[in-house]
Amino acid sequence: MVDIDTDDTSEVMALAVRAAGALAVAGDVVLLAPAAASMDQFADYAERGRLFREAVLSQIGGEADDESASRQS
Repeated sequence: MVDIDTDDTSEVMALAVRAAGALAVAGDVVLLAPAAASMDQFADYAERGRLFREAVLSQIGGEADDESASRQS
């Protein structure tokens, strides 16, 4: 478990993704699987997912290789 210690809700997802990236090795999968309520950090599940995706794309420096990315192009 990784503890993200911030009161800044605009940064919590980016910090979590950076921490996961630091722990991951080549071939690992980083999955957003909330095991608890977000405690009002996000407006809803869709915002939480969007912020996760944006943080991952920022971390890897590009586009995701998934169906939704290809539909948005």
